[in-house]
Amino acid sequence: MKRKIAIIFDLDGTLVDTEKIHAEAESKLLSKLGIKITPQKITQKYAGVSTESYIGKIAKYKKPLNDLMSEKNQIINDIIEKNGIYPISGMPDFINYLNTFKIPIFIASSSSTEWIKKCLNVSFEVKNKTFSYGNYFKNNFISCSEVKNVKPAPDIFLEAKKRMQKKYGITKDMDIDWIVVGDSLVDGNGGINAGMKAFILGRFKKDSIKNNEVIIFSTPQKLIKYMKELLIT
Repeated sequence: MKRKIAIIFDLDGTLVDTEKIHAEAESKLLSKLGIKITPQKITQKYAGVSTESYIGKIAKYKKPLNDLMSEKNQIINDIIEKNGIYPISGMPDFINYLNTFKIPIFIASSSSTEWIKKCLNVSFEVKNKTFSYGNYFKNNFISCSEVKNVKPAPDIFLEAKKRMQKKYGITKDMDIDWIVVGDSLVDGNGGINAGMKAFILGRFKKDSIKNNEVIIFSTPQKLIKYMKELLIT
């Protein structure tokens, strides 16, 4: 492996297929307050944005933010109890691949610390084997609640980088490519704003991509193939 890289992953929609769970929970929460907005619309408009940063405004502050978040978490727990949590296709194998080569990895998520831990503690059946992201990331994660400005501000990625440098002994003079992997434009723009490369999973309209340094991949398989090739160049 020739190229030295360090990777900062988003969580929801990147490692775990949970964007729809969040959107459904937020749609149900707002519906209880008489505000009609579909899960699809929430995903389209607020993917990658922390719930705390916008839900109070949409709800017109009819309830304290802490109460709204508690209700959302309860709705999410009900959904998970019924449907479970599943990984994004190909990502468990890719994380295992990166671990084989001791590539530094970290999670920078717009979700709460509680939610991140919940996703890391879940076990999946992958190719007849039990897999858990927690075995790989351990405590290598940061929530947007730990920084001043949320994505697309660079704060969360710069703090993740700082923690990775300390944990992995990465000094400033080391020639390392810092890469953000996410599934929303706020991940991409946040990564670029932090001076990193940004690889984003999803399908976006061309006119929605303001920064041509953000590389878009339509499927997880295309993203993973590109990154594996990058590692050996």
